[in-house]
Amino acid sequence: MNERRIFSVLASGARVVLVSPEATQGLRELADSGRIEWRCRLFKPDDLDGVFLAFVAVDCDPAPIVNAARARGVPVNLASAGRDGDFIVPSVVRQGNVVVSLSTSGTNPSLTKRLTSWLKGALEEWLLRDDGH
Repeated sequence: MNERRIFSVLASGARVVLVSPEATQGLRELADSGRIEWRCRLFKPDDLDGVFLAFVAVDCDPAPIVNAARARGVPVNLASAGRDGDFIVPSVVRQGNVVVSLSTSGTNPSLTKRLTSWLKGALEEWLLRDDGH
């Protein structure tokens, strides 16, 4: 799970548990500050105990994690193949009181990223010109 996704999940008030033998400096800082729990090791099926949603982003075969989650009834977001997961997370643009959600239904994440970037700039420019009215 990347930092951007973790920050968006944290913003919703979720409790985040990162299971990974490695973490970026930003994720380490989140763990050190107590904002997330970091289990510095490989995944074990009991990591899913009490979990509401699972976000799987691994460099290896995700099937063991996905199967363990589904066996427990935990919906899975699969970073490597969005459409193969149980749910997708749209990109969200927030500018003032305007909130826009974008998705390509997991079919083209790079297009979603480009559209999000473009929309963020366009909204920012439009809201500045419009003076919020």
